[in-house]
Amino acid sequence: MVAILAIIGAIAIPRVASSAANASEAAMLKDWRSLQSAAELFAAEHSGLGIGLRKSGAAATAAVVVDRLTRTTNGAGVYNANGKFGPYLDKIPSNRENQKNTIRVDGADAGAGTHGWRLDSASSVFAPDTANGIDIVKRLSGSKLDLGGVADLGP
Repeated sequence: MVAILAIIGAIAIPRVASSAANASEAAMLKDWRSLQSAAELFAAEHSGLGIGLRKSGAAATAAVVVDRLTRTTNGAGVYNANGKFGPYLDKIPSNRENQKNTIRVDGADAGAGTHGWRLDSASSVFAPDTANGIDIVKRLSGSKLDLGGVADLGP
């Protein structure tokens, strides 16, 4: 009886661990896609203004990007309690690799691990700010994307 339970355990435990890893990776991809979709919708509703740019063309601060994602904005992309655009997200998702929900605009390449996400202001593309997170997005997205400072993307 003990031997049978040991055999069943030897079969079941790796499958459960693999399922948990797959679920975590799928969640990382979902969170990344949520950020990307929000950035694209922001641009569509703000006459092509990138979520990481000010009207002048200069990079926006991380605080401005968070406001644009989670609060209502006016046509100029500025937080306004009576704004008619947004919010696009309830909150910034945490990077499942480092548990951070912060955004770095430009600066160090994605993968530095200092924040949850990195936004390339010029392209309005988010990337996980962990090396493994980048690998997950690259592998699971199935398309060649510019993750803002990360080269050689795609399967």
